[in-house]
Amino acid sequence: MKVKKPESIEECDYFLKEFLYPRGSAEPKGKFFAWVFKGENRANIEYICPYCGYVGYIQLDSKRPPYKWRCENCGKQLVGDRIKKTVKKLSKKMK
Repeated sequence: MKVKKPESIEECDYFLKEFLYPRGSAEPKGKFFAWVFKGENRANIEYICPYCGYVGYIQLDSKRPPYKWRCENCGKQLVGDRIKKTVKKLSKKMK
């Protein structure tokens, strides 16, 4: 599938670039890029799965995070959330 990526942030209502953490890990193994073009209500997400390393693309009807989807290769659930929330959750688990 051909992915139309934004050339600048100005053409997006929303743009997010974050890491993905495997469950129970404090070290990022994957990442995702999410963007919503102006006038659209669909999020475009390009991701690298932290479990299997698969590079995939998906569209979700949600305009704002948290985004939840399954890897097209291994089927594990991925959650794209704000990194600050993720780090706080992980630091609480590590204590």
